Amino acid sequence: MKLLTDKGFSTFGNYLVLLMLSIVLAACGASGGAESETSIVPTPVNNQPTKARAQYPASAPRPENENVKFFKDYIWEELAATTCADCHVVGGKRAVLAFVHLTDVNKAFTSVDPELDRRGSNNELFIDLAEPEVSRLATRVGQGDHHCWLGNDKSSECQSAIVSYINAWKAATTPSSFMAKLKELAKEGGDITIGKQLTADVPVDGAYDNLHTLVKADGVANCARCHAPGRSVDLPAELEFSGPQRPYFAVDNAEESYDAIKSKIDINVSTNSRLYDRLFRESHQCWTANCLADAELLKEAIEDLADGLPVESPSDALLGVASKALVIDSDGVILNNEGARVDTNAVVLWEFKEPEAGSLEPLTTKNTSASSLAINADLTFSSNDEVEWWGAGGVTINAGRLTVGSDQSRSIAEALRQSGEYSIEAWVIPQDVSQGGDAKPASIVSFSGGVDSRFFMLSQREYSYDFYNRNGIAESVTQNGAGLPVLATDDEDNELEVAQASLQHVVATFSEVDGRRIYVNGELIIEEDNPELVGSFDDWQGTVTLNVGNETAGAADPDSDNYRQWKGAVRLIAIHNTALNIDDIKTNYEVGVGEKYYLTFAISHLVDDYDDLYVVFRVEQFDEYSYLFSEPLFYTKDGKADINNLPLAGIRIGINAREVTTGQAFINVNELINSGSDDYIFDREIDENGEEGTDITKNGGMQRLARIGTLIPQEKGIEEDEFFIYFSAIGDNTYNPDSPEYTAPETVFDDTPRSDIGLKNFAEINASLSALTGISSADDTVKATYESVQQQMPVSENIEGFVAAHQLGITQLAVSYCNVLTEAEAAKDAGTSLNDAGGYYPGFDFDNDVTAAFDSAGRSQIINPILDRLLANTVAVADQPAFADTEVLLDDLITGLINKCDDNSACDQDVLRVQSMVTAVCTAAFGSGLMLLQ
Repeated sequence: MKLLTDKGFSTFGNYLVLLMLSIVLAACGASGGAESETSIVPTPVNNQPTKARAQYPASAPRPENENVKFFKDYIWEELAATTCADCHVVGGKRAVLAFVHLTDVNKAFTSVDPELDRRGSNNELFIDLAEPEVSRLATRVGQGDHHCWLGNDKSSECQSAIVSYINAWKAATTPSSFMAKLKELAKEGGDITIGKQLTADVPVDGAYDNLHTLVKADGVANCARCHAPGRSVDLPAELEFSGPQRPYFAVDNAEESYDAIKSKIDINVSTNSRLYDRLFRESHQCWTANCLADAELLKEAIEDLADGLPVESPSDALLGVASKALVIDSDGVILNNEGARVDTNAVVLWEFKEPEAGSLEPLTTKNTSASSLAINADLTFSSNDEVEWWGAGGVTINAGRLTVGSDQSRSIAEALRQSGEYSIEAWVIPQDVSQGGDAKPASIVSFSGGVDSRFFMLSQREYSYDFYNRNGIAESVTQNGAGLPVLATDDEDNELEVAQASLQHVVATFSEVDGRRIYVNGELIIEEDNPELVGSFDDWQGTVTLNVGNETAGAADPDSDNYRQWKGAVRLIAIHNTALNIDDIKTNYEVGVGEKYYLTFAISHLVDDYDDLYVVFRVEQFDEYSYLFSEPLFYTKDGKADINNLPLAGIRIGINAREVTTGQAFINVNELINSGSDDYIFDREIDENGEEGTDITKNGGMQRLARIGTLIPQEKGIEEDEFFIYFSAIGDNTYNPDSPEYTAPETVFDDTPRSDIGLKNFAEINASLSALTGISSADDTVKATYESVQQQMPVSENIEGFVAAHQLGITQLAVSYCNVLTEAEAAKDAGTSLNDAGGYYPGFDFDNDVTAAFDSAGRSQIINPILDRLLANTVAVADQPAFADTEVLLDDLITGLINKCDDNSACDQDVLRVQSMVTAVCTAAFGSGLMLLQ
């Protein structure tokens, strides 16, 4: 038996009883009580509307229990430092409600003891932990006549502050252990839905034909105007900016079309289909003047598809080993507090949750920042933007931009100006690494009024993330207005290729002390060279708007709305009014993005003698097309249940009443569940003093089943896909799933004669050149060249695959090795009158003029060492060149190079030309087929 301490689960704590306080808070009236209290000195804290927290006297009685302690930490310390202490204390006007008793927090708590069941005039609880916003304590002070400590004209701010205090109390008293939360939140699920489901592959009998024909419209009309690659039709002017748009469902190939379109279809309620809603609700690029009629055609085609689908019904044998069914969005347990994001200073936080269907207003994504600094600023899409929503948070931008209104943009800019620093945080997936360029970076997030008027911009330039910031230190007014010079992850000094077409956490920070920095996936990539010259916000003047996916088009923009289009998926954008430090950035990276769910698959109905049994999977949306299922575990709410040798084997995941043949990574699970084994984990109770108690079975028990994950394809979306799990063995029940049948491809034997001569591959070429020259392959110069040309050299020994590009790569590497060799040998001969270059070319005089250096003796001093090494292993092969024949070729090369001087005395006396000629002879020999063939 062991405690749950494995990484990945929250620290265990007490499953605390939520205290529901009730009492009426009346306006300050007659004085009461002979006893009186003296004021206490508040201690200031940052970012609190009260501007201070009360310091509880060290000599005062300690909180009598855990409930009083929470009351002290989250209510008393906040309100005892405010004007509440003018009345609600002993000796105050409302001493009967002395909830801020200044010398004894236990008495303060007693004055609002829930057993008294005092309520307000509208029967509101004094403090309602279930719904903090309706607590009488908050609503009374928000009425405008009840002594708000900031002034009665700011009563709404005081009300919001008190609601935040109660929310903090609520968060602190929720179950803190993983199993306690499962015990409270686990869903039983229901029977597997039996009905029509979209099939994984194109339905048979032509059920998809009508819809396919409608959307592709001969490749030139309807949806095919945009949702097909390489379309040939000329679009109307208003559509020209968009280009081909994913998903490509309007293509001729039915399989490709069906695969791209099925996640946009609700087969049970056709009007819930995203495909239909885009035209009916959003008038999205309708192909006629009547959008409702176009939408109706889509609806009818979807219903034709539904009519042609078979009813999916699991077999009795499968149902005998299948769990209850769950839908992620409605049944998943969200436990994102496994790691809390750092958002204390987040002015805006957009998580891109899909708006409710049916709205005719412009689509918006709400600012969800819970920071006290949050600004009411939502991102708005226009109806012409090409976006695809993710069920679990995220949006793919194919064209257009998301924009914050001008008033809200000004408020955000002012918040950053006041702090003197800021951070742009983004979880993004670039569509590709070809977008953006030196003259046209693709704008991910920008504060912009045009390309020559921006406060900041985070953009992509192929493999680089670039950071622009207007700071008043640029060389020209135009540069400064554009936010130049740019800070780039790939600049002239490095080519890191940081930006990739995968999910990445990108953070750009600026402060007036440290300047700009760019972090990717929790690591600092680049920072300002001269932070003392970073400038300030003094030049943040003019009208700009905050945009995601493109910049605001300005008068100087040559290409209007398409000028700086960025394409890709955005899962989170946050703007902080502080420069996040590396620890905070790492924390947010490790927390990740998107909702983390736990699906609690009920299996008690499959096992006799036990109740409340579950197999729990961690689930999240991996990308637009799939879910990640990982780390399954067995869990029971009954920690006292004596579970003995309960078999769980061959776990498989089913979707939409159907078995799945792919992605089944858990079929090798084969566990016996024993509540008395070392692998079985109990949740230990924590008592009111924070000590481990004796009851170790309070919240149940669990046993890990696997530490791996797998991807399951998305079909209808996170709100509709219904999952269940089934086993090859559970308890006394067994099941033998049909194994998928695979047809082995026909083996074709190629009897074409092959050459007996092969090539060295890239690694062998590198090793050979190192051995021939004596220069280490770890030398910085040759290593850099090798890394540059490695992919340009042969990868196979097949001589028939040799192409001209291979020879160019080989030559470049040979030049690098020979040049390093020549420089080393010339250095040994420099400054002397002796012809004793040293080890590799003994006796050759590098300090002589060209003609003298390459006399008969000099030529032998270069050629012989090279051929001695190149032809060292002379094997009796008929076609191998003889030493003398090769020597003649190299000698002719030297003669030709000397003749190039054309009796030019300056050329003849150029020592560097001597070295260049030595390198040329070396390269010609070592970069030839004599080295390459084997």
